[in-house]
Amino acid sequence: MVTVEIKYCVPCKYLPLAMKHTEQLLTEFGEEITAVRLVPGDQGVYDIKVGGKLVYSSTKERRFPDYEVLQAAVKKALMSKA
Repeated sequence: MVTVEIKYCVPCKYLPLAMKHTEQLLTEFGEEITAVRLVPGDQGVYDIKVGGKLVYSSTKERRFPDYEVLQAAVKKALMSKA
């Protein structure tokens, strides 16, 4: 079991998206993850980590993840932990 971390930009008002992704991840992977941790940030950040490993960064990708992209990244990370 691992923790998923979503670091989101507070000044950019990304909290609603982070909360939506939290709900989706807990619904889908609730038996495979320990928790989803929301971490306030700034400067446009929207990063997703699984077990401490960065699996998605909006800064690097230059866009926000659709849930399907986020789902695939988390699933891949969980499979590699198994």
